[in-house]
Amino acid sequence: MRVGAFDIANFRSVKRISLANLGNFVVLIGQNGGGKSNILEGLSLFFQFFEWQGGKFPNPDEFLWFNRNRRDPAVFKLEIVLDEAEAKEIFASPRVEAMKAVDSGLHQKLELERILSQDGSWQTSRIVWGTIPLVEKDEVTTPDEWNLMFAELIRADVTSIAMQSGQQQAGSVSTKAESTPAWQASSQALSQMLGKLSTRLKQMFKLVPAVRDVKQPDRNRLTVVDPAIQSSLWTLDQSTKPEEEETFASVERTFEGITGERYDAVGGAGYVRRGARRFPLPLQGGGVQAALNLSYQIVIGMEASSVLALEEPELHSHPSLQRRVFGLLAELSRTHQIFVVTHSTVFVDKSNPGSTWLVRMSDQEGTQVTPLTDWDQLVSELGLRPSDVFFADKIIMVEGATDQIFIESAAKAVGLDFSGVQVIPVAGSGEMLGKVRLASRLFSHASRIHVLLDADARDVAETIRSEAASGRLEIHTLAKGAIEDYYPAQLIDKSVERLDETYGLGIRSSEVWARVKEGKLKIQELDLGHKALGLAGGWKVILGREVSTLLRASPELVPEEIRRFVENVVRSR
Repeated sequence: MRVGAFDIANFRSVKRISLANLGNFVVLIGQNGGGKSNILEGLSLFFQFFEWQGGKFPNPDEFLWFNRNRRDPAVFKLEIVLDEAEAKEIFASPRVEAMKAVDSGLHQKLELERILSQDGSWQTSRIVWGTIPLVEKDEVTTPDEWNLMFAELIRADVTSIAMQSGQQQAGSVSTKAESTPAWQASSQALSQMLGKLSTRLKQMFKLVPAVRDVKQPDRNRLTVVDPAIQSSLWTLDQSTKPEEEETFASVERTFEGITGERYDAVGGAGYVRRGARRFPLPLQGGGVQAALNLSYQIVIGMEASSVLALEEPELHSHPSLQRRVFGLLAELSRTHQIFVVTHSTVFVDKSNPGSTWLVRMSDQEGTQVTPLTDWDQLVSELGLRPSDVFFADKIIMVEGATDQIFIESAAKAVGLDFSGVQVIPVAGSGEMLGKVRLASRLFSHASRIHVLLDADARDVAETIRSEAASGRLEIHTLAKGAIEDYYPAQLIDKSVERLDETYGLGIRSSEVWARVKEGKLKIQELDLGHKALGLAGGWKVILGREVSTLLRASPELVPEEIRRFVENVVRSR
């Protein structure tokens, strides 16, 4: 079983979200407080408390419902994809084969909808297999309804089925097996189907929470190793039952695959084994300790469930460990469905865009989820890693690399926090319109987009303004000209002096330097000839870096227009 699609409404931070066409590796990304964990919790709650009829959630509080409003029930709608073996186990082979004869994939489709009311009571709105309802509003389909709907589906003789049903009720029809199509269902058969289905669904989903909490101290070192997991591993290690021996061996293999270390359990405690020596697990790094918890949860979850949902599996881990965790989960997704909530740039940049979703918080609409279907276009056209933008609150689109360098340095010089701002150079004003269209479509729902243009690009600015459909797009045109026209004169002098010394350019002894000092030639227009070949990025970029480095130590020299621009970016919402 796997989740093919789901809708959640009025649950915690979620007013309404829909995710469809889910693959076997689903990644939810976004900033803290967006509601990612609430999505996984909603799915976990649905499966944990699943009943084909009724049910009760114990001691619900008002925070279970969106905006703390109990009047609107929480609604969970899921499409489940069955494999053929599961379908035959639940619904029996004759019914599966009959449905396959109509549509080869129809028997794999299962629709579920459950409602959680203010008192914690559940109602099953519908359970539909293929196109045949089994339950509607907590009422089970009757055998007559099932048999007639199934007959219509497979184009059987509906009239004879109806007559046969009436005769059975009158007690005048033979009950021999050969007189009754094998796909028909009695009350007992329907109860058996629903019972098997409920059992499978309760076991289907395993939520692995993040390893956030520090556990009990060990050897004067705080540890994240879960004592309950340590105890369970010790028990498994001592067991001679084949299935428990295999479980322990699987945890060992998984742990070694992630960390490169060998795990050993001795005297009820965990150790890392290197050669002939053992070292206590609590004395290892947090990433190694967390990997043991994760390894255990994954192995135990895979044995019982077909869907694993992991909260921030990258916690405490170096990027190299994160890459190994990602590789492990990608491999597991061949046999299980994996949901991951993550802040890791490793996961974001490696994930398949078709199964990656950006989760953001809206003041009015709560948690919002957007599919990243345009990922490849984003990477190729803007030249970015996905993580460059997905974790940014605001985006600045500039014409070139020197704009990016100077703007970021100006912000740092005046003490602004630019950690949530991504500056994107787009290779000139001629490319700006198309790139702004792309960025607006992908990110205007979530990020404030600022566009910074040279003075000679006013026509481009007007075109962007006329086409901009989003109020979250702001455009600023430089008054002086290009960004280089804002370089403080004293910093230009110092930068040229340093570059002359570093690269032997001889600028200050040349005739063109006099023209620059007289204002007859702009510094960025210097033609260094063959000497420019040794400058990484070219003359404009190397000059921009040098000026910007000096600017960071001289906040009083930040031009007023640039200061106002970066302050406006940070203040914007």
